[in-house]
Amino acid sequence: RAHCNMWVSAASSWLPPGQWAKRQTVNTEWDGTTSVLAVDSAVDDSKYVGVWCRKNTDGDIVASVEFQTESIAEMWERITGALEREPKTQLAITPSLFIHTPEKFQRRTVQWGYGEINKYTSTVKSLINEDRVKHTGEVLLSEHVNRAVLIRGQGGALSISSQRSPGPIEACRCLIVAAAMVSRPGGANKPSMGLSR
Repeated sequence: RAHCNMWVSAASSWLPPGQWAKRQTVNTEWDGTTSVLAVDSAVDDSKYVGVWCRKNTDGDIVASVEFQTESIAEMWERITGALEREPKTQLAITPSLFIHTPEKFQRRTVQWGYGEINKYTSTVKSLINEDRVKHTGEVLLSEHVNRAVLIRGQGGALSISSQRSPGPIEACRCLIVAAAMVSRPGGANKPSMGLSR
């Protein structure tokens, strides 16, 4: 399933082959409105990843990998740096990681989990199809997006599945949550509580 240490794209990927590559943008200038840093862990908690979404001056949502770490301590260092650097950035994090959120960031933090992935996947898939979600070209995010497999979730809603996908997809999950929150009129609002993965 792997070649040169890179996972191949899933045959049943949630996006058509080559579509994500076409969404890379050179306009990364943030328009200054509310942005979202979504954070998740690998299924085995061996890695932690953060994906930052914001709108650029063209009105497109732009996604970038903010970090990938192998320890919770380093993860919080990177989160702290990002939130202190950008006061208009909101943190979206899974419940298992939320309990460690520093008090000074709790008012800027929302929790997300499987419920949010179940609700937001179709919306973000449509935004990507409509060329309204762009990215800055990181290999990690491209690999995770291209290998994510689509399933029918609760109530028949479309969702991506870690269990069905041929490799890690936590960056793709972060993309879905952050992009959906940034796309909302008036900025990023709090999602409802959900169970992780």
